[in-house]
Amino acid sequence: MPDNVSEYFGAHVAAFFHLYNAFTRWLVVPALVSIIFPFVRPHISHEKAHWFDSSFGGMMCLWSTFFLASLKHQMNAKLLKWGMGDTVSRVKNVRKNFKDELRGSCSENLRNLLHWTLVILFLSETVFFSRYIALWRRDLFDNPDGMTFGMQNTDAGKYFKYLVTANIKIVDAVWTPLCIYLTKHENHRTEMDLKSAMILKLFAVKSVLFYYPFIRSIFIQPHVEGCPGPGNHISGCLDALRADLQLFFITQVISVGAGLMVQLAMMYWTVRKELQRKKSDDGKLSYVEVQAMLADYGEEAEVSDYLQVVLNFGFLSMFGCVAPSMCILCFLSNLPMKRLLAYRFSFSQKRVVPIITHGLGSWNFILNGLAYFGVSLTAYIVVFAYDSFDANHFHTQLLLFLAIERGVAALKLVLDLFLGDKSLAQQRIEEVNEDDPRLFLC
Repeated sequence: MPDNVSEYFGAHVAAFFHLYNAFTRWLVVPALVSIIFPFVRPHISHEKAHWFDSSFGGMMCLWSTFFLASLKHQMNAKLLKWGMGDTVSRVKNVRKNFKDELRGSCSENLRNLLHWTLVILFLSETVFFSRYIALWRRDLFDNPDGMTFGMQNTDAGKYFKYLVTANIKIVDAVWTPLCIYLTKHENHRTEMDLKSAMILKLFAVKSVLFYYPFIRSIFIQPHVEGCPGPGNHISGCLDALRADLQLFFITQVISVGAGLMVQLAMMYWTVRKELQRKKSDDGKLSYVEVQAMLADYGEEAEVSDYLQVVLNFGFLSMFGCVAPSMCILCFLSNLPMKRLLAYRFSFSQKRVVPIITHGLGSWNFILNGLAYFGVSLTAYIVVFAYDSFDANHFHTQLLLFLAIERGVAALKLVLDLFLGDKSLAQQRIEEVNEDDPRLFLC
């Protein structure tokens, strides 16, 4: 499908659908394996459940490593096929709004400083709000007979997990349009520079906003506020984290799908009103008239599409060993979401003007960073939280953590060096093109 998309919409849209397709295909095996966990977990002990989760976490570390290696090869081959090889990718179009005289000026520096100050403020909000909710939930569990907002503390504590998801959605709804507006008014020379700056600032906040509340539950909460449940055991934090992850993931899928459906419904409403207005004429709309009524596919929509895939990949890489059921939920949601996205591109927004693309660009760096961090977090959970190796001393646990974390990182490095950036078939194609450029032009 991405080859057909490239011919009609351009390589930059085709690159997104290639990532989406590859991510969904590689999810098949983890999704099938994760089906058994909800049925097995209630009937086995915590120790056996931890072994199952640890094994699944190890599989997800290998999965992310091989997925990214395969994606790099396939993406480079696709770019060559779409006519976006190294030579073409070096072409950079200067933006119309770029003003060379403003580069390094006081006004431009102040604008950038304001933007990064807002980044720090939004990051701080997430950190302080997460701590506030954790402290409040701990007080509720420590005083189960008390009352909060007219409810028993035991019941109120169950509803407080929704506040984490609500904070994520509210801050995300505020930060995304604000960041895009500010970035577009910065003096970036090329479209790629603009997009890279937008991605960096958006993901800097979204990564903390989406991941920090869950990372805090396993890294900080057991040592500061304590875990819910009897004995302040870390299993209480793990159970709460698993419930929060599943709730958030389901909410995220529903909200994204609902957003797409609303966009399609608004498009149909706009076209319907225009048809009613034209009843006095022939009652038909031409292709050009319909295109004029549709929304543009700008940087905001493109970054939003990529973010959904990248954030899901991050959740699976980091928390797959805690909530394996996210894999099957992500796989099942990807199938209808892909069709909705394809329908949106075809019927509810203007036809995209093809532009030169560099593949995944900054997203490739982010995906690799999430994979490395996912390995470290999985190793920490397996060794320290699950204590799967029954290590009695901290030094032994630390050595095991370093061995697992560095071992998988070394495997990824060896795999990248062994496979290289391009497949053997692509190398041969490029060699033939270099020997006889006329073949490439044909």
